[in-house]
Amino acid sequence: MADYRKFFDPLIKSVEGHSDDVYADQKGNATVGTGLNLEDGTVQGLMKMRGYDPDEVKTGKRQIASEDLTSINDSYLNDRERLVKGKMGNDLYDTLQPHEKAAMMSMGYQSLNNLGPTLTGAIAGNDKIASLREMILNTNKDKDPGILRRRMQEAELYGGPLDFSSAFKVMSPEEKQQLTSIIEKTQNEHTRKELMDKYGPYLNDAPAKQAFSKLFP
Repeated sequence: MADYRKFFDPLIKSVEGHSDDVYADQKGNATVGTGLNLEDGTVQGLMKMRGYDPDEVKTGKRQIASEDLTSINDSYLNDRERLVKGKMGNDLYDTLQPHEKAAMMSMGYQSLNNLGPTLTGAIAGNDKIASLREMILNTNKDKDPGILRRRMQEAELYGGPLDFSSAFKVMSPEEKQQLTSIIEKTQNEHTRKELMDKYGPYLNDAPAKQAFSKLFP
């Protein structure tokens, strides 16, 4: 298994979800497993190689066996890693630590367009803070709360807690307000509160909530 997978697998299941049954993703695409788009030609080809008709799977007439789904997922990731390497530059990708590769793979899993020249330039220049700023601020052109939540998770994995926190310290008030406004668009009240509890302290320049022990009886 590729070295990035121990970080990638839990992240992608968190941001994409997982089901052995066909489900609709955020854009309404028929999806199976962990974000495997059944309209994707690569996914369809991998299914056909294992004897599955994509249309039968899509309509629920046939379910992919768990072991075959794992095999399809692994093959798809190998192909996707090749594309991510090509987008970033093989030499640059190979310099990354496994947790950093996992963050880039998650971004590239959603769209290779997320790995643009500004981001790859910051990574090549070993500017972790600029890389995190680009990930958080400039790879969500539709200002989608769900994508922002995903970017926050990817950025925290890529930079670690210290650099993640430092990235917000160099953001302007306007940039922080932009992110706050996106979070406030979240439809689900529970999710909105969860996001504000977790990321609000970074955006409001307030200390993060901590659990204190009772010092005196």
